[in-house]
Amino acid sequence: DTGGGRHYDQSLDVLRYDALYDRLEPGDRKALEDTFQAFIRHHLHEDKFTYTRTSWLPNMQWPRPMTAHLMALALRDERLIREVFASSGGWKHYFDDYLADGRFYFEEFGKQYSMIGEMLLWCRGAERLGLDELGYGYVGKGGATMRRYLQSIIELGYPRVEIPGGLPHYP
Repeated sequence: DTGGGRHYDQSLDVLRYDALYDRLEPGDRKALEDTFQAFIRHHLHEDKFTYTRTSWLPNMQWPRPMTAHLMALALRDERLIREVFASSGGWKHYFDDYLADGRFYFEEFGKQYSMIGEMLLWCRGAERLGLDELGYGYVGKGGATMRRYLQSIIELGYPRVEIPGGLPHYP
């Protein structure tokens, strides 16, 4: 089920599948994998939404595409992982075309944190599958990286004060 639209996050179900994988009966595992395939297929081939810098609100509309990303990781299908990564509304699109200045969330800074959990899961999963270049290691065409994205949240809220000979301070 794709939830009838873009506002549909099933990332916790992906984590449950991964955590319970060894305890699932083969038929149950196959049924879940078929569901994941259908969900991913919807994102890749049936979703007719055009993701542009001004057409979507990632805090509300990226949960379903990110769920497709996480489902592809759970299936451990490298071809599918790379296809979702490069898809419209996918990780590559977000880091290449959406993030302003290579790190800042385009729509509203106050919503920048909304997808961090799913983003970190994606990065961690890609890293564990030997595909770090699709997660933590990915550098968008404007210089966006996961590290810069996370650091920008600190930069928005706290002025950084450099302390000679020590770590920076965020008053």
